Amino acid sequence: MHLPVAAELGRRGAAGALLACGSAAGWWIGGLSTRRVAAAALGVALPGTVALSWAARRAITAGTASAPTVPSSFVDPATADSTCATTGGGLPITVLVPARDEVAHIPGLLRDLGRQDLGAKGEPLRLRVVVIDDRSVDGTGAAAEAAIRDAGLDGRVIRREGPGGAKGDALRHVPADATGGSLFIVVLDADARVAPDFVRRVAECSPAGAAAFTVRRRILGVDRSLFARLQDDEQALDAWILAGRIGLGGAGELRGNGMVLTPEALAAAGGWPAGVLTEDLEFSTALLTAGIPIGWEGAAAVEETAAGTLAALARQRLRWAEGSARRFLAQLPQALESRSAPRAARLDLALYAGQLARPPVIVGTAARAIGRGRPGPIAALVGVYVAVGGLLAWHAIGVLQHGVNPGPRVVRALAVGVFSMHWLVAVPVGLARIAFGPETVTFRPTRDRLTPC
Repeated sequence: MHLPVAAELGRRGAAGALLACGSAAGWWIGGLSTRRVAAAALGVALPGTVALSWAARRAITAGTASAPTVPSSFVDPATADSTCATTGGGLPITVLVPARDEVAHIPGLLRDLGRQDLGAKGEPLRLRVVVIDDRSVDGTGAAAEAAIRDAGLDGRVIRREGPGGAKGDALRHVPADATGGSLFIVVLDADARVAPDFVRRVAECSPAGAAAFTVRRRILGVDRSLFARLQDDEQALDAWILAGRIGLGGAGELRGNGMVLTPEALAAAGGWPAGVLTEDLEFSTALLTAGIPIGWEGAAAVEETAAGTLAALARQRLRWAEGSARRFLAQLPQALESRSAPRAARLDLALYAGQLARPPVIVGTAARAIGRGRPGPIAALVGVYVAVGGLLAWHAIGVLQHGVNPGPRVVRALAVGVFSMHWLVAVPVGLARIAFGPETVTFRPTRDRLTPC
């Protein structure tokens, strides 16, 4: 997607300035004493970590993480009073599945959708499925049609041949009549797997009156692979942070696999974003700008395959880091100026965007440490970074990953804290790509997966 010249130059300049200023600040920090650096880092990080964990635990326990207040103009009157006791009078739930070269995975997901328990209090649920065959060359479309037929689903396959290779481009290809009149639109990745009660939980236990929320994400194969277990614990950490942000009155965010929203929310946000690396984050910011909060629903879960190799994981995280940075650089000013968004949500978004500066600061500190042989300041910063991630992960694993004994819980939490250090590399690389890379972004789905379907 080619942006206007001024906007593109502004984005490149902002990314370059963030890299340069963050690195310069880190270079200055590297000249301070280790004690001062450690005290300052702990003084900033520890109160925020405690507050976030307190809010997350309180929100998840009370269910308020999944109960945002939504302006009635964004909720269809037929669904505005939806609670855990009603399904909205039999309105259909439409599941969208963008798929490119997913012949090995798409049949499994469609079988799962065909086994859904749609019974509920009042009128039973209706389910319809739309698979977007996004220029596949491996027979994904034919496999999806056969699986829809075998599962007895009310479904269709749409073939997309147009330009643009991002997930948002595929979602934009879905005609309005395919989603119109839905209680909710649910977006699932082609490698997703869901339990028989998934659709019913989405409908019955969705936040009352919520126009948009994201379900809990899990990783397949955690009992067979430590690499998968690590990524699953990382997903628990991400869910914990989301719940904490919502509990503190901040802005929630969607995650690409398991997005749930009403057709009215989709229209209010301007439809799916095209030509972006992280359509979930871009769309989340558009929802916030339109005044639509985003909830997190832990009662419904979707499982997905893990990145199977370090190379695949690196490509995935570099895409996420660059996409997140592009989202903030392009949309943050407009979101902060929006009077439709609550003040607390705008403040939360601004603070969250500030995390982009943290990796360049640490890189700058590391550069001075290496140049002058003073490892103390960088050791202090990295140590606090790992400790904060580990502390949040310890709480997340204890609450969300049930039945974990204290010993393994500590080990797994520390492993997630160390694992999160990859963002210290991914974010600066993403910023460098924006500042100095090509104007047109290239979306590359993760292919090397750990657990075959």
